[in-house]
Amino acid sequence: MQLAHKLFAAQHDSDPAEHGQPASDLGLVLLVSGVCGLYFGLTSGWQIAVESAQAVAGVVSYPADNPFYMYHVKSWTLLHQLPAALLACGGSEQIVSMLVACVPAVLGFQSLALVTYAFGRDRMLASLVPVTFLAANVWQDCGAVYPIRLISNIYWATYGVTGANYVLFTWALWGVGLRRPAALLCGLAPAVHPALGVWCIAAMAAAFICHRRAERPFFMVAARWFAAGLAVAAISFAVQQYLSRNVPPADPVLTQQILRAFVADWDNHRFAFPLEHVQWRLGWCALFLFAAARAWLAESLPPRSIVLLNALLISALAGLAMCLLTYLSAWLPTPLVMAMPGRFINLAVVALPAVLIGILSRGSRAWPVKGLLAALLLFGGLRSLTLLKQWIYVPAAPKIVLSAGLILVFLIAASPGGARGWLKPLARAAAALGLVLVALLERRDWHLAVLLLMAVVVLEATRRWLDRPAWPSLQIGLRLVSLGCPAAVMVMMVGGWLASGMLLAAAALDGERLRRVVGWRRGPSRGGSVVRWAMCLTGIGLMIGSLAERGRVGFYSLRAWDNDPVFAAAAKAPGLLLTVPRMGIAQLRSRRGLVLYGQALNQITYVPDSGPAINRVLKGIYDDDLLKPRPPGWVKCGGIMHDSAHGVWEDRSPDEWRRLGREFGFSTILTYRDWRLKLPVAAQTRKLILYRVPEGVSTASRSPRTSEISIDP
Repeated sequence: MQLAHKLFAAQHDSDPAEHGQPASDLGLVLLVSGVCGLYFGLTSGWQIAVESAQAVAGVVSYPADNPFYMYHVKSWTLLHQLPAALLACGGSEQIVSMLVACVPAVLGFQSLALVTYAFGRDRMLASLVPVTFLAANVWQDCGAVYPIRLISNIYWATYGVTGANYVLFTWALWGVGLRRPAALLCGLAPAVHPALGVWCIAAMAAAFICHRRAERPFFMVAARWFAAGLAVAAISFAVQQYLSRNVPPADPVLTQQILRAFVADWDNHRFAFPLEHVQWRLGWCALFLFAAARAWLAESLPPRSIVLLNALLISALAGLAMCLLTYLSAWLPTPLVMAMPGRFINLAVVALPAVLIGILSRGSRAWPVKGLLAALLLFGGLRSLTLLKQWIYVPAAPKIVLSAGLILVFLIAASPGGARGWLKPLARAAAALGLVLVALLERRDWHLAVLLLMAVVVLEATRRWLDRPAWPSLQIGLRLVSLGCPAAVMVMMVGGWLASGMLLAAAALDGERLRRVVGWRRGPSRGGSVVRWAMCLTGIGLMIGSLAERGRVGFYSLRAWDNDPVFAAAAKAPGLLLTVPRMGIAQLRSRRGLVLYGQALNQITYVPDSGPAINRVLKGIYDDDLLKPRPPGWVKCGGIMHDSAHGVWEDRSPDEWRRLGREFGFSTILTYRDWRLKLPVAAQTRKLILYRVPEGVSTASRSPRTSEISIDP
């Protein structure tokens, strides 16, 4: 038997999922990870998708030629349509924002837990590690083009975080054998995030084809569910087309000129991928690890997990290729540039730690496998303490994940012979060389550099004994570390009450193990049922209480038109609201349509027809032009810089503001406290000032109501 198979074969000969896997295993993983995701999602704050939902539901009024209105109704996603239905039914912006924030958080936690479980079959470890990933900040500074986040705790990250977590969750469902919901969500994916949705379908289809013999019995069932998802997506697209029917067309020549100028001089996401960035190294590590696992661990994995591994491998390979294509953006078609090619490698980088933990937890009793797993999770606990308390120095998480991934590749390729055996020495040498290169690149962090060089020496010196089992006492100690560190991090992050509630509910969910613990060995009894129900109800009560308190904190932290004097005064004024260049989510908090959302002009890349209307506002109000060369010191930030037009606004007379108000339909101006305009103050707080433009909006120029596009509750 090959050494790699000895090292990473499952500890149990039979795969429970292939022989009637108990629902309690998946139920435990989904319960614990989902509750943890919900806990963090409740305090993630405002979500920018709710702004578009306000316009779609008719809660906020806009003229049809307003550029921000064009974005609201022409951008296609269920993240606009479903929240719009809730708002139209009377839901508040705070509640809807909290719900929208909880979706990507739950999907992210559950996707990582399912990926870990798909490769490791260790339900306890799979349930605990997502919290460790979040606490250790595993993806800190890993997003070279688009930031990587597990939760959408910054309002503008809603779409990217939700799309990436949704795709990974869809693939993970197939990896644990839930093929029908996976196929349904795969068909629905373009309606959640068009670019990532197409990527989801393409990678899943390629993964299915590569493993078509084993998955052929499930093809027809999966195809029917996939078609159902596509049908729902088609209905969603038709609704979006209906909502945007009143948007006036734009000059196509000018639209393309503005789009090219914006991508070249303004956009902060569509640029050449920096090959010196840590994400580039993590992407190659992910590709290397996925390929090694596919080549030499396939015999020890169930077929559905191989489909998941294929999808991740294809996504990593294609994602790296897309990163290189960013250097040819001038020759790429416009739809591909709009899709942000450099972002697709994020999926492989997000999945890398979960695959790493899963494969290690699947390993046998060999000392390097168990030792690496315990060391990795011990690092997660120490890194969490470092970020919270600053007690001890621990290297940044991306460096450790990169190093552990290369060590795992070395372990997988630790013996010659077998399938594709001639590649194993090359893979082993490449992994060792990679560790040396990482040590050289991180030589300033001499602690890490020394550890990596020592690891190369130890691994090469003990290569013939890597399959030796650890001593029994050492194995028990490593297991306790592997479970104790993530458990301690969970208690530290979510609190003792919620952790206790999840523990009781999980124990009640697994009736068979509970009966063995309390002594009922011959099947269910009345006493056992009573204990299970008592534990279940107690656990549910503790979870509901903890989540309710967390939700209360999150709700009252959201300041808007109903609990803030500035936004309350803005909500009562007629017409549109004008804001300073980088004023975030002002529409969401004031329920007023905006003249322009200056912080996020990258809407041009999603709705190019809004470009001419945006440029008209820029030239008239902000004294700028998308087609002009950028001045010295200009920073690509996806919109107008913070102090752009500061002096121009402060020098404007009330008569000039009155003229602009009539031309663009605004009656109030929202600024920060350091902007002093020659206008009367309508309301102010410690951070914001609302100025009133006298007679700024005539009756003829007020923005018409858009009730014709509202959703009928």
